[in-house]
Amino acid sequence: MRVVHRLLFVLLLGLFAVPAEARDERRGTATEPLARAMAKLESPLARDREEGIEELVKLLPGARKEILAALEKAPWEVRASLVQVLAQDGSDAAIRALLDVLAEADDAQAARVFLRIASDEITAKRLLNSLRTDRARFAGKGKVRLRRLDDLYGLLLRAELEEKFISRKSPTGSTGYYRGQYDVLKYARREALQMVLHIAMDKAIRVPGVYRTGPYRFLQPKPIDFWEIRDMATNAIGELALPEDEEVLLRLEAYALRLRQDVELEAEKVELFGMRAFGEKDRVEHQEMQEDFGIKVGRYGDLLTALHTVQKNDESRFAIRKYLYLVERRWVGNLRFGRSTATHIKATTLIRAGWYEEAVRVYTDLLRDYYSSKSTAHYNIACAYASWSLDPELSAEEQAYKRSQALRSLERAVDAGWTDLGWMDEDGDLNPIRDTPRYRALVVRIKRELGIK
Repeated sequence: MRVVHRLLFVLLLGLFAVPAEARDERRGTATEPLARAMAKLESPLARDREEGIEELVKLLPGARKEILAALEKAPWEVRASLVQVLAQDGSDAAIRALLDVLAEADDAQAARVFLRIASDEITAKRLLNSLRTDRARFAGKGKVRLRRLDDLYGLLLRAELEEKFISRKSPTGSTGYYRGQYDVLKYARREALQMVLHIAMDKAIRVPGVYRTGPYRFLQPKPIDFWEIRDMATNAIGELALPEDEEVLLRLEAYALRLRQDVELEAEKVELFGMRAFGEKDRVEHQEMQEDFGIKVGRYGDLLTALHTVQKNDESRFAIRKYLYLVERRWVGNLRFGRSTATHIKATTLIRAGWYEEAVRVYTDLLRDYYSSKSTAHYNIACAYASWSLDPELSAEEQAYKRSQALRSLERAVDAGWTDLGWMDEDGDLNPIRDTPRYRALVVRIKRELGIK
């Protein structure tokens, strides 16, 4: 036994004989990753701060206690980054700490925290889900905290709605429109309606603690063509608005009036420039002006059809009829290559207004136009017939006939080169014919042509 005791004594003596510098080095090794990550949060470079956030997230939940302690003492520049880390932790302690930060912050500081959370998709989702599950539990006491909680919830909801709205964009080309396209936004209809109204009008939306300056800005950066997104927003308004949304409809009518005035002014500019365009450079510039002008005319028509979708009264019908007359006789029809553009605008407006019989007739006219896409015209005729088949005033035989015509037109579209399977799969206008053997055969055929198994 004495030998054993002597050996133990020697071992302990050797342990305590290790130099103090070595002991400190061993002790520091455990906290080195945490210290390195925290130091990166103080860097002036955004790349370094993002790396620090990622490293701290990987250390969760083990480093939660240290991060919470750092949050209390850190300057606001660092706190904004720690907020992102803790939001991804998702624990009650982390969420309470975030709300404490917001309660203590002034409006400018709170706005930085809001925007930092909302700009990160994963962080925004996690915190929104936590707040949505039981907002009252995290509310605590005090008007400031309650106001900040509501502001944060509203901002995170908007980030979520923006994501769902962008998901309606065609991944394979220019985004068209079909009824029910924006049903994914209806769970928060009022908030979504305000959002798409601001996008369509290119107006800044309220961000807590930030003055509204400049045009609309998405909370999460997205590579998008804003003209296309604004057209999508206009269509979404027609899906989301109800007759009782009087304020929204009045604002939309006022915006349509301003856009009509812009169109009239642009029409005069295009016409005057065309009268003095002599050289090749002038002709090219004039053609570009016509193309831009056609976009504005189309946007004005989208606004009118959105209003008609909601109101469906004599006034909205008359506004569309007058618009179609002006497109054909005054604005577009008299321009170079304008006849085909005017016919296309007319066809698009008719199908969006739900006037399917006229839409089929005009799209058929486009088939004879040299400059128009035959596959797109056939495809839109198929959409018109399929939607028309849902008319409750038609007999069962008439509805079946319309569906048959829709399938026939879709087959012709594929014969003419239609291969946009991604959009075709999402297009709700084709729902009445989607479960038929002929439709499934077309899907197989397009996949074969695209080399998809």
